[in-house]
Amino acid sequence: MSSCSGTSHLTETPFCYCGKVARLRTSWKDANLRRRFFNCSSTASGCDFFYWRDPPMCNTALLVIPGLLRKLNQIENELSNMKKKVKILYFLLLISWLYILL
Repeated sequence: MSSCSGTSHLTETPFCYCGKVARLRTSWKDANLRRRFFNCSSTASGCDFFYWRDPPMCNTALLVIPGLLRKLNQIENELSNMKKKVKILYFLLLISWLYILL
Protein backbone atom coordinates (compact mmCIF):
# COMPACT_ATOMS: atom_id res chain seq x y z
CA MET A 1 0.00 0.00 0.00
CA SER A 2 1.51 3.35 -0.98
CA SER A 3 1.30 6.43 1.16
CA CYS A 4 0.61 10.02 0.13
CA SER A 5 3.16 12.54 1.31
CA GLY A 6 2.81 16.30 0.98
CA THR A 7 6.40 17.13 1.89
CA SER A 8 8.65 18.68 -0.72
CA HIS A 9 12.13 17.47 -1.57
CA LEU A 10 13.62 20.93 -1.99
CA THR A 11 13.15 24.06 0.13
CA GLU A 12 15.26 26.55 -1.84
CA THR A 13 15.06 27.65 -5.46
CA PRO A 14 17.89 25.95 -7.37
CA PHE A 15 20.06 27.34 -10.13
CA CYS A 16 20.01 25.58 -13.48
CA TYR A 17 23.06 24.37 -15.40
CA CYS A 18 23.46 27.70 -17.20
CA GLY A 19 23.60 29.59 -13.87
CA LYS A 20 20.14 31.18 -13.90
CA VAL A 21 17.53 30.83 -11.19
CA ALA A 22 15.33 27.89 -12.12
CA ARG A 23 11.64 28.48 -12.79
CA LEU A 24 9.02 26.71 -10.65
CA ARG A 25 6.28 25.19 -12.82
CA THR A 26 3.34 22.84 -12.34
CA SER A 27 2.65 19.69 -14.34
CA TRP A 28 -0.90 19.24 -15.63
CA LYS A 29 -0.44 15.78 -17.13
CA ASP A 30 -2.47 12.98 -15.53
CA ALA A 31 0.63 11.05 -14.43
CA ASN A 32 2.02 14.03 -12.46
CA LEU A 33 -1.02 16.21 -11.98
CA ARG A 34 -0.29 19.39 -10.01
CA ARG A 35 3.20 18.14 -9.18
CA ARG A 36 5.65 21.04 -9.15
CA PHE A 37 9.07 21.01 -10.78
CA PHE A 38 11.96 23.31 -11.58
CA ASN A 39 13.37 23.86 -15.05
CA CYS A 40 15.59 26.42 -16.76
CA SER A 41 14.03 29.89 -16.93
CA SER A 42 15.65 30.55 -20.32
CA THR A 43 13.99 28.85 -23.26
CA ALA A 44 16.71 29.87 -25.71
CA SER A 45 19.74 28.57 -23.79
CA GLY A 46 19.20 24.87 -24.54
CA CYS A 47 19.73 24.09 -20.85
CA ASP A 48 18.04 20.79 -19.96
CA PHE A 49 17.87 21.33 -16.19
CA PHE A 50 14.92 19.54 -14.58
CA TYR A 51 14.19 18.76 -10.94
CA TRP A 52 10.97 17.62 -9.25
CA ARG A 53 10.10 19.80 -6.25
CA ASP A 54 7.26 17.59 -5.06
CA PRO A 55 7.42 13.87 -4.37
CA PRO A 56 5.49 11.51 -6.64
CA MET A 57 1.78 11.19 -5.91
CA CYS A 58 0.50 7.98 -4.41
CA ASN A 59 -1.38 5.51 -6.64
CA THR A 60 -4.75 6.42 -5.14
CA ALA A 61 -4.26 10.11 -5.96
CA LEU A 62 -3.21 9.22 -9.51
CA LEU A 63 -6.51 7.38 -9.96
CA VAL A 64 -8.84 9.81 -8.20
CA ILE A 65 -7.62 13.36 -8.93
CA PRO A 66 -7.85 13.35 -12.76
CA GLY A 67 -11.46 12.16 -12.58
CA LEU A 68 -12.32 14.81 -9.99
CA LEU A 69 -10.78 17.54 -12.13
CA ARG A 70 -12.72 16.38 -15.20
CA LYS A 71 -15.94 16.42 -13.14
CA LEU A 72 -15.11 19.90 -11.81
CA ASN A 73 -14.54 21.18 -15.36
CA GLN A 74 -17.85 19.65 -16.45
CA ILE A 75 -19.71 21.33 -13.56
CA GLU A 76 -18.04 24.68 -14.28
CA ASN A 77 -19.12 24.44 -17.94
CA GLU A 78 -22.68 23.61 -16.88
CA LEU A 79 -22.69 26.60 -14.51
CA SER A 80 -21.46 28.88 -17.29
CA ASN A 81 -24.25 27.64 -19.59
CA MET A 82 -26.84 28.18 -16.86
CA LYS A 83 -25.64 31.75 -16.31
CA LYS A 84 -26.05 32.44 -20.04
CA LYS A 85 -29.60 31.05 -19.92
CA VAL A 86 -30.44 33.23 -16.91
CA LYS A 87 -29.27 36.34 -18.79
CA ILE A 88 -31.49 35.40 -21.72
CA LEU A 89 -34.46 34.85 -19.40
CA TYR A 90 -33.91 38.24 -17.72
CA PHE A 91 -33.83 39.88 -21.13
CA LEU A 92 -37.05 38.13 -22.19
CA LEU A 93 -38.70 39.12 -18.91
CA LEU A 94 -37.72 42.74 -19.47
CA ILE A 95 -39.11 42.64 -23.01
CA SER A 96 -42.37 41.14 -21.76
CA TRP A 97 -42.73 43.90 -19.15
CA LEU A 98 -42.14 46.56 -21.78
CA TYR A 99 -44.72 44.91 -24.02
CA ILE A 100 -47.32 44.86 -21.21
CA LEU A 101 -46.68 48.51 -20.26
CA LEU A 102 -47.01 49.75 -23.84
